[in-house]
Amino acid sequence: MSIRRSAQRGVAIVSALLVAALITVLTIQWFAAQAAQAQAVETQRAAVQARWLVVAATDWALMLLREDSNPNTDSLQEVWATPLARTRITDASGKLEAFVSGRIEDAQGRFNLADLVKGGAPDAEAIEGLQRLMRTARLDASKAEQIAEAMLLVTPLPPPEPQQGQSRQPEGRQPGRPEMAPPPPRIKNVMDLVGKNELSEADLIGLEPYVVVVPRPGGLRGKERTRINVNTASAPAIASASEELAKIAEAVVARRERISRFTDMSNFVVNFSSLSNIPIGELQQVIDVRSQYFIATGRIELGRVDMTRQALIERQPDGSRLAKVVWAREL
Repeated sequence: MSIRRSAQRGVAIVSALLVAALITVLTIQWFAAQAAQAQAVETQRAAVQARWLVVAATDWALMLLREDSNPNTDSLQEVWATPLARTRITDASGKLEAFVSGRIEDAQGRFNLADLVKGGAPDAEAIEGLQRLMRTARLDASKAEQIAEAMLLVTPLPPPEPQQGQSRQPEGRQPGRPEMAPPPPRIKNVMDLVGKNELSEADLIGLEPYVVVVPRPGGLRGKERTRINVNTASAPAIASASEELAKIAEAVVARRERISRFTDMSNFVVNFSSLSNIPIGELQQVIDVRSQYFIATGRIELGRVDMTRQALIERQPDGSRLAKVVWAREL
């Protein structure tokens, strides 16, 4: 009997230990689940706060461009062109700590890929400009036509030309309402062309610092090309403007660094004797000393959240300095 009682006590002790172990495991799992849920809520809250902060960074860029004190030129010596270094910010209580950084770049300091398509077809003159850019940047210029064909795939077709005697007013448009601008290409960056027309990442990665995608002048049927800002453009981008400018592209950058900026087109021509025989009006079709489009990039680091937002900003060229966001995306 004593042996049976001892065995029963042993079983009871083991059972009690197993129950205690089970309770301990369940308790640990419950606390782990609670901690994970709390962390998820905290991360979600931080993400919402970071998103508001990164939107505020875009608003900061808009303010800088609107308050630009020089309406006649845009150069790399202006306040908007100074990058914002990684800066710590807190709220009034000191509990919210984040780090913000950002920069504004002149989109017209680059070649506009949207110029490669005009009237629903590749534009030979723009393709030649891209080839000059790629040769100056020591890239494979034979890819220019392939890139133009890829841009054709992502560019909406222009509306049909009205026949003689027909109004240009589109069907369904109400009298007195403004005509809507044609849609821009369905990409925002040259790397969005990867996979289009058999283009690979290796084909495009070297081109990224020199090109941009912004609405072309006059929309899809516009006859003008996007003008390159000689106050902000790199030598390859300047070379894309014309054969004459390609010959002096490096000299343009060197002279600009010495004098800080070209004040107007007459001042630009005076600095280069090789341009003296070219009418200023002809040069103004491909280059300028001021810009309409800018790219603002802002980064927010808040706890575990690291968020970057990029926006294309359009500023009115009429001297009003009004600015608006054309598109924005998270990177």
